[in-house]
Amino acid sequence: MKIPQVYVEIPQIEFEKYIEKGKAKTNLVVILPEKKIEMWINKGEDIPDMKNVKVLIQKIYDTAHQEIFDLEKGEVKKDCIIIYPDRRTQIRLKKGDRVAIVEAKGYIVQPYAELGNRVFKELQLAAIITKKGEIRYVRSPIRGTVIYVAELHQKPQTIIFFIFPE
Repeated sequence: MKIPQVYVEIPQIEFEKYIEKGKAKTNLVVILPEKKIEMWINKGEDIPDMKNVKVLIQKIYDTAHQEIFDLEKGEVKKDCIIIYPDRRTQIRLKKGDRVAIVEAKGYIVQPYAELGNRVFKELQLAAIITKKGEIRYVRSPIRGTVIYVAELHQKPQTIIFFIFPE
């Protein structure tokens, strides 16, 4: 199973932490906004000397949602690029974009929606099985696209769906 890739914006000051002897210590994306140029640099490749650039660093998918999304406001905290497992499709989120956050929490949670699925209002996102064996459903509050699915490793089982509205 392929896992999505996530690139999250970092402040310009932190850029030096990811460079060692002119080479990248991790995969990153360098964007020159005024020239509309984007450079994808893999770990170990040379990094040209640049100023006034936007830098996005590859993060671990399982924990990246903590940096990207503000769970209380329901918006994106940092610019990011999410690359789907097919490696051809990507979604770009800008700081301030609004998202719907739907939490499915229960004894057993069986997700129906995956990253990239278009969902409609009231569509079932997941089934929750309680300790008593009852089945309940978590439904989408809006019409949109599932842009991130976070599974929290805790008891009770928790899956958070982030939906970008149409």
